Amino acid sequence: MASEPLFRVPPTCFAKCSCACEFPLTQTEIADTLALSTVHVNRTLMELRRSGLITLRDKQLTLHHLPGLEAAAGFNSGYLHLEASLDDDVTAAQ
Repeated sequence: MASEPLFRVPPTCFAKCSCACEFPLTQTEIADTLALSTVHVNRTLMELRRSGLITLRDKQLTLHHLPGLEAAAGFNSGYLHLEASLDDDVTAAQ
C-alpha cells in the first residue's frame, strides 16, 4: 500500500534517515478499506513495528527501511514500467 507511491519518488529520504508522513487512518478504517479483519491489521502492524520497519504513533507513520518493507509486502516494481522514457509515452499517446 505504501510502497508504490514512494517508489515513484526518488528515495533520497531513505539514504540517511527515515521517511515520515501523516497517517490519520485507524486500524478499523484500514481493515474496512482492504476487506481484512481488524485483528489481522493489528497483528500485521505489530509485526512491522517489531521488525523495525515502521513506527506508527500519534497519527504519524515513519518508514524506517523501505527495502525491508517492500520485501515483507512482496512488492515487485516491475509492473510500474519505470524504465520507459518520456518519448515512449508521447509516441504511445499519438
